[in-house]
Amino acid sequence: MSFLTVGCAARYHGPVRAALSNPSIEAMAPVWIAKIDGQAVPRLSLSGEKRLVISPGQHLLELQYSGHEDRDYENTYGQHRTLTISQRSRKNILLPINAVPQKYYYVHAGVVGNTWRPYINEISPKSFLELPTP
Repeated sequence: MSFLTVGCAARYHGPVRAALSNPSIEAMAPVWIAKIDGQAVPRLSLSGEKRLVISPGQHLLELQYSGHEDRDYENTYGQHRTLTISQRSRKNILLPINAVPQKYYYVHAGVVGNTWRPYINEISPKSFLELPTP
C-alpha cells in the first residue's frame, strides 16, 4: 500500500514552543479546519477528528463542511431503501477566535435548516447543545 503526499508551502504547524498552557481546538467530521491564519491544515484523519494546539491570542479559522448523510425512503414498489447523500459547503467560512491559555475549544457544524452556521465553544459535540442565539 502506498500513500500520496502532497506538499504545501504554507502548512500550519502550531506554536513553536508547545506548552501545556497552550489552548487546543478540535473539529469533528463533517466540520473540517481547512486553514488557521491562512496556513493549510492537513485533513488526513482516520477518525474524523482533528485536534490542534494553537498559540494564545487572535486566530482566523477557515472552516469547511464535508460529509455524508443517510436518508431512508420508500420506493415505488414499497421497498425501504437507504440513500447516501454527500454534503459539502460551497465556500469555506472564516471564523475568528480569541484563544485563551489552557482552554479546549470545539468547532460545531451549527447547521440551521439548510444554512451552515459554524461556531466555537468549550462544549464537546458529544454532549447535548443548545444553539446560540444570533
